Amino acid sequence: MKKILIIVDHPQRDLLGSVYLAEELVKNNFIVILTQMYNFHEVFLFNPDLVIINHGRMKKFQSSGIDIVIEYCQISGAKLIVMDNEGGTLGDKHVKSYQKTINKSHKYVDKYYLWGENKTPLVKKNSNKYLVTGHPRFDPYFIKNFKNDFLLNFKKRNYILVNTSFAALNQLKGDKHGIEALKKYKNTSVYCDHKLLFDRFTSFFRYFAKKYPKIRFVLRPHPFESENFYKNEFKNYSNIEILSEGDIFFYLKYCKFSIVSDCQTSLESILAKKNCINFKKYRNEFNLLDQISLKAENEIDLERIIKKLLKNNKVYNLNKKIKIVSKYYNNVNDSSSKIITRSIVNLFKGETKEILNIPFYKIIKIYFNKRSIIETIKFILKIIFGTNLIFYLKSLYANDIYRKKNFKVNQVLELLSIKHKGKLHVKKSTVLDLYYKYLIFPQSIILKK
Repeated sequence: MKKILIIVDHPQRDLLGSVYLAEELVKNNFIVILTQMYNFHEVFLFNPDLVIINHGRMKKFQSSGIDIVIEYCQISGAKLIVMDNEGGTLGDKHVKSYQKTINKSHKYVDKYYLWGENKTPLVKKNSNKYLVTGHPRFDPYFIKNFKNDFLLNFKKRNYILVNTSFAALNQLKGDKHGIEALKKYKNTSVYCDHKLLFDRFTSFFRYFAKKYPKIRFVLRPHPFESENFYKNEFKNYSNIEILSEGDIFFYLKYCKFSIVSDCQTSLESILAKKNCINFKKYRNEFNLLDQISLKAENEIDLERIIKKLLKNNKVYNLNKKIKIVSKYYNNVNDSSSKIITRSIVNLFKGETKEILNIPFYKIIKIYFNKRSIIETIKFILKIIFGTNLIFYLKSLYANDIYRKKNFKVNQVLELLSIKHKGKLHVKKSTVLDLYYKYLIFPQSIILKK
């Protein structure tokens, strides 16, 4: 059977969709390997027939190793697909960056899956490499009676969901890139506005939670925000709970309504058929959100709208709002996982070419050409000894990102659809699963029949 390796960037955001897509692929006789972003070196050890990467950025600073994976696929002959986990980009600045990225990586990929029709004007004309698919992580919103162990064990009910988006200001411990970016951000004209909004956002919830102790909140920080700030900020408030495990889908499913600050959760709230209050930045970047959210431009507005929704929580003009969202999320119209699976099956139809068994020194050479000598030595050490101990120590003393980006077999199992549980074999990989048996303790998860 053909082996498909999917790189999973941030489990909190991406694992549910990757598992759901894996289920569809395994049903169609593929072996699927889920690999953590910081263990991308395992791509080369499995010698997969197809690699699904989480973005097409090829600059070293932004790449996180994806540039090396792209080069590897060019040499080995493995097929390459981009299933962009951040394809819902809304702001003008981000759209221009996204356009540059997808057109630059165009010649290296077999397929580039777009979230919505709004992205098609950005891509190269007359190319059959682009396909509007949506993203698998949004499929569960449209599946009747969707169940998995995580959902069955999620006992929270009757709460207001607060989804924060202040990653630039409230950074994870040890995030070196974030710290450098913050230094530059502090010199921009929008920093003071953003910082003031952040302070107002947290002070409002201190005030409101104290005034209305019977109203319950679940606060879910952005995947790249520090939870510790909120835990310290609200440690004396019994009606504010800080939770981050699992996909936003689970939290939206059982909340009364959501409160955000200019973030993509506004669109996902509509998918979940829930109202969303948008506590806006002073300089609103996303006019789209004004069409689907309830605007709160100050604390008085926010309190008034919360109290109003607690009395009448009907989502007005829902069909119109879903139609607006459908331009950005194709899942409104079809199942992303099924579209992607059909596309991958067609990629292999009539395929006779075998993946090249390239000498491993050529992979080392790829790395050496892209990185420094010291980085290449570190790469070789990872190939031999793995990353488990290194990342564990870093998560304790240096960097929360390593802890947050790791996932294990039990997390995959609890996200597996109940209807597929027992029908699919899920296991942590061992050295016996590797084509190049150099790594004693691989961390990838394998799903197969």
